[in-house]
Amino acid sequence: MTRRYRYQPAAASPARFLHVSGVGLRVDHVPAGPLWDRVQRRASPDEQEPTPPGSLDKCREMAGLFRSAALRAALTHRPRNDERGRFVENYPLPTKMALPPSTQTDRAALAEWSTTYQSSERTGGVPWQLQNGPAGMAFHQLGFKTRPSFEVAGVDLWRSACNAFDTQGDLNSLLVWAEDGYAVRAELGGWENPKGQRSESLEDILARPKRPGQLRDIFSGLLLTRPEAAEWLREWSLHVRDASQESRFPNGVVGRGPHGFGGLHTEAYDGGMNYRVSRGDFKPTPNVPSPWSRAQYEQYAQMPTLALLLKPSVASFGADMSEDQRARALEAALKSTLEDSLLERPLKRVFYSATSDRDDTAAALLARSMAKAAPQSGLLDPGRGFRLEQCLGGELGAASMNAAIGLASIAVWETNEPALVVNLRDPRGALVFGLLPPSAEQRARTSARPYVI
Repeated sequence: MTRRYRYQPAAASPARFLHVSGVGLRVDHVPAGPLWDRVQRRASPDEQEPTPPGSLDKCREMAGLFRSAALRAALTHRPRNDERGRFVENYPLPTKMALPPSTQTDRAALAEWSTTYQSSERTGGVPWQLQNGPAGMAFHQLGFKTRPSFEVAGVDLWRSACNAFDTQGDLNSLLVWAEDGYAVRAELGGWENPKGQRSESLEDILARPKRPGQLRDIFSGLLLTRPEAAEWLREWSLHVRDASQESRFPNGVVGRGPHGFGGLHTEAYDGGMNYRVSRGDFKPTPNVPSPWSRAQYEQYAQMPTLALLLKPSVASFGADMSEDQRARALEAALKSTLEDSLLERPLKRVFYSATSDRDDTAAALLARSMAKAAPQSGLLDPGRGFRLEQCLGGELGAASMNAAIGLASIAVWETNEPALVVNLRDPRGALVFGLLPPSAEQRARTSARPYVI
């Protein structure tokens, strides 16, 4: 990042990579860790198939539980065995979201629905159950900066997320959330059968086991961090008095309040020097309304790095482009990622998502471009190339980008090998990400399996 003055955030600057610090993923009730285990074994995507919900009400109830589970997993970790760490308390975590397109809701109604969807429990929000529900995170909150993007693949969501880090110097963390499935599509104004699938009522679909290729219920949250953007908050934390206080109840239980700003010490020592500040020296920023205490900063600093996410490469597809032109554009994007100077070892796996048609055009385009960009890599060979629609059992819609990066992050951590993610579901172009394993120092700071399933 750019140089800065003490106690002030750095000016905005492009991020070459971001830290994937949390992965919350549920695909038809299966969490991220077991999903990767199933995928690498090349097992059936419907192994341990769940009981069909049977009704839309039950489907919505299950969606609430899985949404909460995915959210909790994204914001918690295991710093050491048998312990549980959590993201920064009492901080409105900036959040961006993608949901499937609405087919039967006009723009005004969609805007009103979006506002309710992104509300907290205190204001009648429907789905999150973060503070007063099964997520069990009463001291945490989400800060929605923009309305959800309604899209088919989550590509716009990720371009927006990366741009946010590049253009906001005070942005140290971002929750990237996406979901799809029958519950959210029903909420968005009704159900329509996807093209290529038999005409069937939603009630009939929910009453039977899922078939291969069918839409999956997916809930996904990825926590991205940029630790250097929080250094100014570390400096402030040396002065902040923590607001958390313990309470002892008659039954012997000891509780406490959330960590947060509880006052200011004017003097603090850091690096052998004495520094002085006053309350008026802190200037709230768009992403940081108040300074953090030491306890809050320690919660942030203890978040693991499951993988390093490189800046994406984009292959733009114009409506009038030929297949040859598209192949060259995708080849250039692949080469840009494969030849990144931060990539010290060859990529070992690729996770990709592609639309299906009679000729499987998108998958064929990737194979053609990969043969030119990395002819000897074997990245699309069985056991190394994973097409999400096949290995996860069906369509992932708006959450396909999240699913690929989340699954790849778990694979990178477990194997300590770099991976590639390619999304070909958007007709306007492809998005290519490289993921690197964390350093030996980063791995040594945490447990052997820091993510929460």
